[in-house]
Amino acid sequence: MIDKPEKITQELVFDLADRLTAQGVDPTNLRIRELNGNRGSLTSITPLLKAWREQRTSQAIESLPDMPTDRLLGLLQPVWAELAREAQALFKAEQTAFDDAKKRHDAEVTGYIDEIDRQSNEIESVNLTLSRAIEENQDLRQQLAAFSERERQQVAQISSLQHDIQLLKSAADESNRVNATLKAELAAAKIELALAKESLTLAKEAEQEKAVDLRVAENQLNGLKEQLGFANQQIADLKRSLDLSALTNTELEQKNAVLTNTANNAERNLAELKVSLLNASEQLAQANSRADIAEGKLSALTLNAAQQKHGKSK
Repeated sequence: MIDKPEKITQELVFDLADRLTAQGVDPTNLRIRELNGNRGSLTSITPLLKAWREQRTSQAIESLPDMPTDRLLGLLQPVWAELAREAQALFKAEQTAFDDAKKRHDAEVTGYIDEIDRQSNEIESVNLTLSRAIEENQDLRQQLAAFSERERQQVAQISSLQHDIQLLKSAADESNRVNATLKAELAAAKIELALAKESLTLAKEAEQEKAVDLRVAENQLNGLKEQLGFANQQIADLKRSLDLSALTNTELEQKNAVLTNTANNAERNLAELKVSLLNASEQLAQANSRADIAEGKLSALTLNAAQQKHGKSK
């Protein structure tokens, strides 16, 4: 065998056939192809090998000695017959080899066709898979775009929430500041309310004392009025009595003047007590008003503090 398969040419076939002949081996298409490393088709080797045989036959005829044609034909006839038999046998072998090679070639072609069909089916399946992958890729791109838009919206929402949180923190700080102010105002209102209640208690006590004094003064005035009436009655009785002396009349008039003065003083004291009672009533009303105002402030501050606490809990 040659080291490296060569392209089938006339020179190559002739050279390989000569080598086989030198080895005492009859050159055939299969042997030529095998010697060439199983390269080259039989249809390419056959005409070249036939040309080699014709050339070698011509050379053999030219090398024969000169003799009469009849004798030469007689000598060559057995050779030609043997060559014809060998050629026929060789043809049959070559035909069988050709048929086998054709069958193998047809089988290979069928296999190639089946492989092509299989690969076509695979390509069609791959194309279908590729189309589906492209569609899925488009769907994924749309989903990615939707996710990107959703992420952008979420980032915007987070930014808005952070802004709201900052505002809430500022509002909470302001609320704490207002709450501290309200607590201070509430403490001051409680103190003011306590003072108002204390003033109200003192005013009530003063009013009660004035009422007691007023009742005592009224009782005294009533007693003085009774005494004055009794004295006036006595004076009238004494004046009707002719036996009274001038001295007695003067004493009675002096006594009457003292009683009248006492009654007038009692009336003035009663008027002053009434004024004092009126002032005490006004102070009591003012104290009640201050207490109501303080209680209103306390209620408003308590409500505001509760609202601030409720708002902060939300």
